Amino acid sequence: MAINIDLDSRLLINKSCFGLNIQRAARVVARKFDDAFKPLGVNHWQFSLLMTLQVPDGMSVGELARSLVVDRTTITANVKPLERASLLTVRVDDEDARAKRIELTEKGRELLKRAFPIWQKVNAEVQNIVGATAGEDLLGGLASITNA
Repeated sequence: MAINIDLDSRLLINKSCFGLNIQRAARVVARKFDDAFKPLGVNHWQFSLLMTLQVPDGMSVGELARSLVVDRTTITANVKPLERASLLTVRVDDEDARAKRIELTEKGRELLKRAFPIWQKVNAEVQNIVGATAGEDLLGGLASITNA
């Protein structure tokens, strides 16, 4: 039995599809952050990766991948330009010579100090668009999806 996909179906997807609408909103929000971070020479994804590494002794590639919900190859590819920019270092793990640890450098920490107030400003702008209570609900819902 063939299913007829009509204009109403398209409008339904356009209005109620979580995947499509989360993706659209993510692009708009990421663009706001990317534009704000541009003077620092990083984008929002790079800022998020660096901020995630703001822990004692850094993280393994696997730990960082799990934390950012991406695969290890994505981490490896995205770490290389940040390493070339001296914002982080990659070294052999002290406890497992097969594993690599990624750590912020002093230059990376200094960049985060400059980037954090920019993040606060843009994040507040996005929250103002959504509304404080709706923003908290949205973040809670997104966390539920991420942790499902």
